Parts: sequence; structure tokens; C-alpha cells
Amino acid sequence: MAGARRPAPANNAANLKGAAAEARKVQSEQLSERAKAENILSPEQMRSGNVPVNAGGLMMTMLGGELRPMTSDDLAQLRQKARELGRRFEGGITARQVVDMSLSEDRKRARSQITTVIPAGARALKAGGKVTALEVRFMTNAGPDSDVSRHHVMVEFTGYPEQVIAGEDTAQRAAWQLRKKGIRFNCDCGRHRYWYRYLATVGNFNAGPREDGFPKIRNPNLVGVACKELLSNSVYGRSGGSPV
Repeated sequence: MAGARRPAPANNAANLKGAAAEARKVQSEQLSERAKAENILSPEQMRSGNVPVNAGGLMMTMLGGELRPMTSDDLAQLRQKARELGRRFEGGITARQVVDMSLSEDRKRARSQITTVIPAGARALKAGGKVTALEVRFMTNAGPDSDVSRHHVMVEFTGYPEQVIAGEDTAQRAAWQLRKKGIRFNCDCGRHRYWYRYLATVGNFNAGPREDGFPKIRNPNLVGVACKELLSNSVYGRSGGSPV
């Protein structure tokens, strides 16, 4: 992700000061970048059946593993993949499924590259005066090849209201029950933005800005589901840390 390098997180509360404001600023910058982006394959273009033209030339795709101009057959394949994606995630996604459906390369990066995961805040989300989910925010260090030094991860636990009613006797039991329920998530890293945010939007488990542009270059086969920053929280959760 482009932008000024942010200071690396440290294991102390003082470093959390301003984290929420920083996350909002990063999201605002990313929304501005997205609004100016060209060569986006929109839902309308997908439905039209006509191969989109951008700046006088055909749109490109990496479908098949090679960068080339898109064809009408490619467009039909992408439409089919989008339909299959919607059916695959019709019931949303759980924390366990995030791990199971992730790519091995992302899990490996989570274990080897993400060494710091800090809870940065939590709040109950409400709609119509009723609690609908628990939002938990984390900060992680960025990977060695990143142009920033930390990332912001947000996870919404949609099963939280049920857990409040159930009144689990220990925090650990409540956390493990939450992992079995639905979640929505967002990360400000490039992997989530350009590979997985479209999947999260179509699958209705996106906790950040919508992404309706098909990832025809980065992830045309719609594989994987989560970046290493989110998966690092999943790994920590299995060892008793974050409930994700």
C-alpha cells in the first residue's frame, strides 16, 4: 500500500494513542485513490456482455496466468466465477472457515512475517437501538516488503448478541463460541484491498468499503479469502489470544 511510512507498533498502551484516527485517515486516503482508479471491471460491464474498452484499448486480465487483452469468453468466465462466489458464501463466513479457505501462502506469511498483534479497541455496533455485532480492532506489523510499517485490521463478530444473551460463564468460553459464528472483516493492506475485498463484498462478510470491481488482474480465479494480517489473528486465536 502506498503512503507515508507509519511507525511500527510496540507492545505498550501509549503507542495506541491515535490508532483509530490513523485507521480512518488511511481508509479515507484509500477511498480517494479508489475513486480515481481506472481500468476497473464494474458489475455493469460484467452484465453487458461486451468486452470493456479503457483508454482506447481492451481491458487486460490475468485469467489463465498470462497478462493479455480480455475476450468475450473471458468475460463469460468471470461472470460465472462471480455467480459461484455468491453461492459459495451465501451463508456468510465463520472464523474457522476463514482459516480453512485461506491460501497456504497467506497462512505461511502470517506465521513467519507477522510478529506483533495488538488489540486496539472494541465497541458494540448498534442498529435500531439493538446491538448487532461486536467490532474489534487490531494493529499488526507489516511484512518485510511493505512500504508501511503497520496495518489496521477490523473484525465484526455477528454472533456477539447471542453470546450476551447466553451469558457464558468465562471469557474464554465466550471467545471460542464467537469463533463458530459469523464474522465480517477488513484490513488496510494491499493484499486485502486488491485480492480479497471483492470476495468479501460479494460474500457479504466485508466490514470496510465495498469493492465491486472484479479483480481481473490480481485474483481472477477468486481463490483465497484472507490476508496474513487477518490470519495472524486467527493463529493467535488458536493459541488463546484473539478470538478470531
